[in-house]
Amino acid sequence: MKVNYISAYSAVPSKAASSFHVMKMCDAYLNNNIEVTLFVSNNGDSSMLNGESIKNIYSIENKFKIKRLPVNYLSKFQKLFSLSILFPFYAFFNRSSLVHSRTLISAYVLSKIFCQPVIFELHDAVWKNNKSKFFFKSLVRSKNCKFLISITSALANDAISIIGNSKPILILPDGVSQKSLNTINDKYDSRKRLGLNRDDYIVLYSGHLYRGRGIDLIINLSEKLPNFKFILLGGNDLDINYYQEITTNLKNIEFLGFKTQDILIEFLNASDALLMPYENKVNVAGINDSDTSKYASPLKMFEYMATGRPIISSTLNVLSEILHHNYNALMVPYDDVNGWVNALELLKNNPEIGKRIADQAKEDVWQYTWEERVKKIMRFYNSVNDAK
Repeated sequence: MKVNYISAYSAVPSKAASSFHVMKMCDAYLNNNIEVTLFVSNNGDSSMLNGESIKNIYSIENKFKIKRLPVNYLSKFQKLFSLSILFPFYAFFNRSSLVHSRTLISAYVLSKIFCQPVIFELHDAVWKNNKSKFFFKSLVRSKNCKFLISITSALANDAISIIGNSKPILILPDGVSQKSLNTINDKYDSRKRLGLNRDDYIVLYSGHLYRGRGIDLIINLSEKLPNFKFILLGGNDLDINYYQEITTNLKNIEFLGFKTQDILIEFLNASDALLMPYENKVNVAGINDSDTSKYASPLKMFEYMATGRPIISSTLNVLSEILHHNYNALMVPYDDVNGWVNALELLKNNPEIGKRIADQAKEDVWQYTWEERVKKIMRFYNSVNDAK
């Protein structure tokens, strides 16, 4: 079997979560003996390479074909041409058994005009305006659109409110690599390799530093808990420089920037507690009017769960589809600063509580590997075809 995977607004290489998602998915397709070609934007961040290979940046096992096409920095007409003509044209002539698309217009054209079998994956409400709602409804009505994938139940329920039960929806959260689950490093060995203090109580955050990610809360916690060491990984240079400047007087917080997947896993293993302090509105890629708080399925959540380190998370409703308070995480309202302080002190003073919830999280996350995600897609695809 051969799959054309289209994610026109993703770029490779890139620090964006969507880039890691599509690369991990393509790697998982190949691990399931399914040939795959990835179609993405051509505006990748070449500075990320800096002596690193694509395989090392994303910590993937396989090499696969990547076709880069223009999307960003185009006029509206040029962008429409690229999404509706270029991406479908190249995908159509790169013959495949199935199209897996995260891009609405490309999925619509391939399904309706080129009569290609398509599965469309939802990561946000693509029906936000009348034009996109038209394309979405038309795609769903196409017999060549086999089914939809939604990353959360909340998103699936909102999709059903638009299209009813006219198309099957498979709910599949984001995933974690098998390598993360199989990597068992001693905390102190990891600290030695990273040059971290053996005796610090290390609290780690990994991800972007955009608005809504809770960075101000972490800074507040570092002020209130001077005996804790706070490490933040990720972010672009502009955001890192800003936060480094405003925390100059704090000696227990560091902003260390982007790390490749293998180094990230090492830092996670070296930590004592992991933070997910999402606010009630969460920006995407620094876009101020964007908000993923209702539908988010954060990649970091699954990476955190795989490490065997306790997680403290905010109480966004959508996160409770995976995390449950005092079961596989501690859940604290974002704006309850004292609650976050108490949660960290609880974990530090009661390591058995942290071990219990961390062990449960690691057990739970086995069902969310990228390879298992692909298996579920193919089983669902076969069941839909068999039913017709």
